[in-house]
Amino acid sequence: MDRQNQLTHRQPAASQLDIDHVDAFWRSKRVIVTGGSGFLGSYVVSKLWKRGAAEVITPRRREYDLRHLDAIRQLLRDTSAAGRPVDMVIHLAANVGGIGANR
Repeated sequence: MDRQNQLTHRQPAASQLDIDHVDAFWRSKRVIVTGGSGFLGSYVVSKLWKRGAAEVITPRRREYDLRHLDAIRQLLRDTSAAGRPVDMVIHLAANVGGIGANR
């Protein structure tokens, strides 16, 4: 292996088989996405729907303040009340202050 190849690591191109495998993983899943209405969360939510998730739950702070353990427990109870617990939680919620907040 020459020096250039040792320094350059390339990700192999995703094949259709890889994409089908990912789609199959999410198919029929019930997923909670905290921060699902935010910049990153809304993208993740749209991808979950496209990949065949059965249900994507995006809790709002006014309903479930996830800074408190009791609210987290209530969210899990409420989402399991349909007779089937959620399969996955993707946590993307954060306190943000808009553009320039991190200066």
